[in-house]
Amino acid sequence: MYSYKEEDINHERADDIDGIEFISLNFDADEIVGDNIHENYANQISINQFISEARKEAKPHKCYYCGQKTIGFCNSHSIPAFCLRNIALNGKVYYANNFINIPGCDTQGGINKTGTFHLLCRKCDSIIFQEYENPKNYEKIPTSIMLSQIAMKNHLKNIAKRRVENILYKKMKKNFPHFNDLCDYHIRGTELDLEEYTNDYRKAKSANIKKNLNSFEIIYFNKLNYVIPFAFQSGLNLMYDFNGNIINNIYNMSSHCHLKEIHVCALPFKDFSIIMMFIDASIKRYINFYKQLLTFPQDTQLAIINYIIFLYSEDFYMSPNVSKKILEDKEFKRVVGQLTFAISDSPIQSSAIVAAKSTFDLNHWDHIPNLLDKTYAIV
Repeated sequence: MYSYKEEDINHERADDIDGIEFISLNFDADEIVGDNIHENYANQISINQFISEARKEAKPHKCYYCGQKTIGFCNSHSIPAFCLRNIALNGKVYYANNFINIPGCDTQGGINKTGTFHLLCRKCDSIIFQEYENPKNYEKIPTSIMLSQIAMKNHLKNIAKRRVENILYKKMKKNFPHFNDLCDYHIRGTELDLEEYTNDYRKAKSANIKKNLNSFEIIYFNKLNYVIPFAFQSGLNLMYDFNGNIINNIYNMSSHCHLKEIHVCALPFKDFSIIMMFIDASIKRYINFYKQLLTFPQDTQLAIINYIIFLYSEDFYMSPNVSKKILEDKEFKRVVGQLTFAISDSPIQSSAIVAAKSTFDLNHWDHIPNLLDKTYAIV
């Protein structure tokens, strides 16, 4: 990962970028920066241009849902906008980079540009997520139709990210030849991911259209009577269970090795929060994981889910009203974004999945503050 002092250059940011693409680049600091400030500045401008161009090139010509040609794509939120509004301060939330501190990446942003992607026409975006994005529907346990809509949204977000990243790596390869091997590795990875996310999206879409009640299964659900200080919704590829058994080998680039996600939601409402985990009902590899999870006391289960979210993803959005202790917690900062650094540290090595076991040991759940605990509630 590249780095240099923020005061050394003036950062020019591409429009509508919350920093996720930057964080995922995974290039080494000593190699990408130049020997002087001017070269660093030129590299920074080039990368920003790559991101801006990649965003434009990644937009499809047709809506991903209805297949109709469209010029204007909806500014779709990966997390319901009402959840973001419930934790925002003056219309803004904190990004993961508030804790990772990658120079050139935004640390906060407005709700309208937070966690957005552009794959759907406005009509489809306003219709296909209606049940899951209606706060009133959370008075009871979410229905299978709501789960299919959440899964669709998660897969679409990942498709959008991988499309941008794939183009970014191709541009980096062309402009930084000494990164050819690393770029080829990540290009291959993004293409495999795109294939799997697209297949999973189509399956979730089919379940939603056909109103299939057996496509998804909730393995954890908890309605908290307070508002948690962050919002999160994503599919995660857990690597190990509590006994160190492999669930997903994210380092295996074989087309025969299929990664399977578990969907995790931590959604803040006006006066309560929903914590939920669910899977595609046909997936069996998580059985041991959730059987092990349910052996823990309820407060520990929350702490474990909290740890999983921050260990496995940077797609969370934090309230500026969060306790200052969290913003300054060194161990919390170390854990956040650890997946990205673990992947970039040892690509292509077949032994990487074994080496990563200690990093992704779920039994370390008590190493960071549990933001799902009432202690950290913002309301």
